Amino acid sequence: MAEETAPQLVAASEEEWLAARMELLAEEKALSKQMAALARKRSMMPLRPIDDFRLDGPDGPTTLPALFNDTNQLIVYHLMMGEGAKEPCSLCSFFIEGVQGGLPHLLPRASFAVVAKASFRDIEQGTAHKGWDNVPLYSSANSGFAEALSVSFTPEQEVAKNRPYNYGRQWQWGQEAPGSSVFKKDASTGAIYHKYSTYSAGLDTVSGISPILTLLDLTPEGRAEDGGRNMWWVKHKEKY
Repeated sequence: MAEETAPQLVAASEEEWLAARMELLAEEKALSKQMAALARKRSMMPLRPIDDFRLDGPDGPTTLPALFNDTNQLIVYHLMMGEGAKEPCSLCSFFIEGVQGGLPHLLPRASFAVVAKASFRDIEQGTAHKGWDNVPLYSSANSGFAEALSVSFTPEQEVAKNRPYNYGRQWQWGQEAPGSSVFKKDASTGAIYHKYSTYSAGLDTVSGISPILTLLDLTPEGRAEDGGRNMWWVKHKEKY
């Protein structure tokens, strides 16, 4: 693995700095237009019917439609915390905590829930110290919800190294994988539809971690991820 090196700092004149900034600004504006066009395409993704699934929450067994609350839209984060795990994934925690502060702005328009394969008891105990009191947490231990969304794999799949993930790729690290899925409810019939899922690095552009990564990208040292260890620096917030 290559050693990490800090970017070389080069002093520039006022004219050189402004020219470089204007060149970068043109690229930023072009990217903003591309991202706006991509956002429109995401919103126009077709809907596919999806089965109901049992989930377990603070009030006992519930269903996927119940997670919509008073909205017709639901965003689920698939938390990497499998059977018997004592704490959630640190990167998943980073995502959830990035979203957490914005929930009052999100919830009037779309419900949000975090679902893991661990039992609800383990999820509750493993996150008790994290300050997630306003984050709706659920377990899919008693249904195939995580498997249907391709974020949880059986021991047999792990042994066979056959864990289909991220649209034609393979997951290589254990039985749990990260992802986020969006669902729509037909208000007239109550039918539930799956609209969108994204996985792995795709979470960077749609998640609560984006502001932190964007801010770091503005700094001279950037993310300091040379050597291939992407986001090696992320810890559980209570461990900094």
